[in-house]
Amino acid sequence: MSMAVERTRELKEEDKHQVVKMLQSLLSGNKLAHGAYQKAATRFGLHRATISKVWKQFNKNDMGSKKKGRVSRRAKYTEEELKVRIASVPQSRRSTIRDLSLATGLSHGMICRTLRSGVLKRKSSRIKPQLTTKSQGDRIQFCRATTDLEDTTDLDDTVFDGMWDVVHLDEK
Repeated sequence: MSMAVERTRELKEEDKHQVVKMLQSLLSGNKLAHGAYQKAATRFGLHRATISKVWKQFNKNDMGSKKKGRVSRRAKYTEEELKVRIASVPQSRRSTIRDLSLATGLSHGMICRTLRSGVLKRKSSRIKPQLTTKSQGDRIQFCRATTDLEDTTDLDDTVFDGMWDVVHLDEK
């Protein structure tokens, strides 16, 4: 009854757990029976040293992958270097991602990844011009024209015009 595992460089978590379950079934007291590693190696189609290594990792509660956190490509720039490089660009040349890319020499993708990771924060400032006195008066006059205040004394009973015959143009 051979249960050969798939031949890859690393054992999968479930394969490691199967090996450990078999070795636990071969425990006598607190020790493995003589030849337990060899039986497991034959059953799973692995080397005896691999079985031994998995068992030792299990006893140390260290069954996880050793690659996590050190597998990917190293970053070209640290977070601090990116912050300094971007902060050195004047505000007027940081209005869009494309402008920032040209000013810093960083790629568009690098800036987008930096935004996504939270190192950079996107901020939009839309400063609205304040209304002049004339504009305020015009706005109040328009509001009065669209409400019927003559028949009511209470503001809760105010009737607003449905404005079904008015076309609004938003010109910019």
